[in-house]
Amino acid sequence: MQGECSSIVTGLIDWKQLWSLNVPMKIKLFVWKAAHNVLPTLQNLASKKIVAIDLCSICKREIESPLHVIWGCPAASDVWAMSSCPTHKWPISFPDFRTLWFSLCSKLDGDSLQLACFIMQRIWLRRNYFVHGKDLESPQQVVTAANADRDLFLCSLTNTDAVPSNNTSDRGNIRWKKPEIRTLKANWDASVSTKLNRAGYGIIIRDEQGNTMVCVCASHKPVVKPVLAEGLALRRAMEVCAELGLGRVVFEGDAKIIVQAVTSDEEINADYGVFVNDA
Repeated sequence: MQGECSSIVTGLIDWKQLWSLNVPMKIKLFVWKAAHNVLPTLQNLASKKIVAIDLCSICKREIESPLHVIWGCPAASDVWAMSSCPTHKWPISFPDFRTLWFSLCSKLDGDSLQLACFIMQRIWLRRNYFVHGKDLESPQQVVTAANADRDLFLCSLTNTDAVPSNNTSDRGNIRWKKPEIRTLKANWDASVSTKLNRAGYGIIIRDEQGNTMVCVCASHKPVVKPVLAEGLALRRAMEVCAELGLGRVVFEGDAKIIVQAVTSDEEINADYGVFVNDA
């Protein structure tokens, strides 16, 4: 009989803490929907006579509630048990999602709680992919994708706030170094202008003496995320080398997320993964 408001503490959940998290709004809304049991789980769909069976789509053992999908299902438990998760030694049993969320908020620090939010959404997305006929991602793939989503989000905040991450003062005494003998070095970089609604990238290829062999520059419209522009630049740099028959090339760039993704053996499920896979 008592009304609720998301601006005050109601029951176990402090809604102000949720809305103040440094995560995308879609993830905040996802947590809010899970807490209010309005996600399109089979439990809710069955109650509306949309489907006939309300058992979990993955384990087929228990009713598919928000708590079960995100936490209690064996497939979800395997994710949370990963050593890289902030909850890898937590108990499995919680009466409902609100109690779980209250426990997360009270026991985790800000960074760990934000990572937990990204993991929860990735578990839900994995469930959706599986329902629509795709293979079930491994726990490591879920955690890796969640970390990539968080890094991408933090990177977008940095670029939105116009923090000069590539200015001369930040680079210190870093200078271009010659590659080994009979080796070329391809440097690539990209930038995004929201004002012009355009992204651009540049590529320069030099020999072991520092002589410029090839230069490429291009623009892309409409504007894309900075990390996507960096991935596009790296892929184009590799395409140029392949087109010219350059076989021994070192690729050098300052986009940490892209460099780590390309050099990693893990599958990248973020939106820049297509450029990484092509590279």
